[in-house]
Amino acid sequence: MPYISPSYNTVSEPEIIVKTFTRQVIPDEVFGSPNPVWLEIGFGVGKFFLNLAERFPDINILGIEHNPYRYFKMCEKILRLNIHNVRIINIDAPMAVRYLLPAGSLSGVFINFPDPWPKSKHEKNRLFSSFFIRDLARCMGPGAVVRIQTDVDWYAEHIAEYMLLENLFYCVERFEPDIKFPTTTFQDRFIRQGIPYYTQLFKKRLD
Repeated sequence: MPYISPSYNTVSEPEIIVKTFTRQVIPDEVFGSPNPVWLEIGFGVGKFFLNLAERFPDINILGIEHNPYRYFKMCEKILRLNIHNVRIINIDAPMAVRYLLPAGSLSGVFINFPDPWPKSKHEKNRLFSSFFIRDLARCMGPGAVVRIQTDVDWYAEHIAEYMLLENLFYCVERFEPDIKFPTTTFQDRFIRQGIPYYTQLFKKRLD
């Protein structure tokens, strides 16, 4: 079963170390509180992730990052900033939502500027697929919202196609309550350079 440090509810060890996939990660246990859980998939350099955690101290923020270098840099940042409402996992996101996260455990999900893998031979590497959408929907509570950003117009269409494919989600105009979220590093650059980007929100249908 996944190994979770016995001091998982302290900021000195923000990591959730997963060794197998035979036991799910229970948010109340790893965070030490029953607060709502928001997930960011692919936190990268962490600007959005850390600002989100500081801005919403009563929300438990879970981060998934597949890149080991970015993951360990985030560990250092969390310890240095002494942020208590975050936990991070170094894992492939589709594996996490399929095997590790309990049904209905997420109140919000953020996916900021995922790699579009534009070449046809790399299409299999794209995050969004019918399998991923079904697994993601299982992890989310009724009415929970997925907020997705990309700067690639055709990828925005691709994302919407998959998110709406099986009638598990529907489009909404805003995250409720109406929240002003922090920006990402990519987003800051696009704003400075006048590059368009696309923000889409999808709400899980009531069961």
